[in-house]
Amino acid sequence: MILEGDKVKRHNYVEVKVMKEIRSGRNIMCRKIMIGEPIGEQDCNISQVGITILFVHGSCAASKQFDDLVKSLSDINNQQKRITLYLYDQLGFGESKHPSDDWDAFSSLELGCDLHAITQNIIETMNDNSL
Repeated sequence: MILEGDKVKRHNYVEVKVMKEIRSGRNIMCRKIMIGEPIGEQDCNISQVGITILFVHGSCAASKQFDDLVKSLSDINNQQKRITLYLYDQLGFGESKHPSDDWDAFSSLELGCDLHAITQNIIETMNDNSL
């Protein structure tokens, strides 16, 4: 998933956070966290990415619920391996947009389609060797 945004140093990892339209009319907050990633212009290709993890929160939650886990993971990693984490707020939760009056937008089918779109985007990004 290519996220265009400012890299922000947090604790001992780098985070990029942007609002992204993953499907038509579905704007969600996406976060990419890079542990073991130097701040700068250095390129990162697939051979440098050690582990990639996608976090998916449950109903009535937000990606922020994983912040303590991310911090702990970055502490124990100690810059030994490059780890890329993707987190997102499901539609209508956390910092994602809430569609007004469209309750069908929250169906299991629609949320599953969002997850599929995000997963496909991550895979395509990895195959393109780009951030």
